[in-house]
Amino acid sequence: MFLKTFKISKYPITNSDYSEFIQDTKYITTAEKEGTGFVFDPKFRVVKKATWEHPFGPNSNLKNKEKHPVVQVSWFDALAFCKWLEISITHRGRMGKSSKRN
Repeated sequence: MFLKTFKISKYPITNSDYSEFIQDTKYITTAEKEGTGFVFDPKFRVVKKATWEHPFGPNSNLKNKEKHPVVQVSWFDALAFCKWLEISITHRGRMGKSSKRN
């Protein structure tokens, strides 16, 4: 695959950033729809109910991980986030309440 151009954020998208997106849009992620996610330890495995809010499965959570990069996000989820972020920047003149971006 060859890309002529692309854009990438200077900073990772955090759990806090993604939470704001989910709250604003009520978006349902691929992992939530499919009921599974992929967890790496020490190889990838399918884990039931692993989602961005429960990255290692239903017994995990995001407590004290608000500033960690979001995980369990598919290409489709990332695309939806980018579209929301573009609208947020254009219409609200911001990158998100919780973000500290330059």
